[in-house]
Amino acid sequence: MKKFMLLAALSAALYVQVNAQVIEVTSVPQPVVTSFQSGYPGVGPVVWTKNGTLYVADYKVNSADRYVTYDATGKLVEVGEGVDENSLPENAKVYVKTKYKGDHIKKVYKIKDANGVTIWKGKVKEDYVMFDENGNPMKMKRDD
Repeated sequence: MKKFMLLAALSAALYVQVNAQVIEVTSVPQPVVTSFQSGYPGVGPVVWTKNGTLYVADYKVNSADRYVTYDATGKLVEVGEGVDENSLPENAKVYVKTKYKGDHIKKVYKIKDANGVTIWKGKVKEDYVMFDENGNPMKMKRDD
């Protein structure tokens, strides 16, 4: 059940990412800004987006893409970090190599939810692919 809930939340996040709206920090609820500043002091510049009811802070650390997602009360939803394809668990690499012969996964993110559960997400051709923490495929969504 826990995996189902996580999968549902991540599916919703993928859907709303496409419809993300860049917003000014002045439009971000103060509890969200406070949570971000407390958890990530001195990080900047930050681009804020609103995905449905969620707020996302996008930023870079040493040229690596990172993001933090909060609900409107400032509660952490998930943290994502752009990683190299070689960071993927072996099962995920084998899956991509087998299913997408001659292609590779691009823009890989290692995502941790508020409970510390890890998911790997990336894009191969026009498909989003998601893997659990062990690299087992979870879902695939066509890029809209």
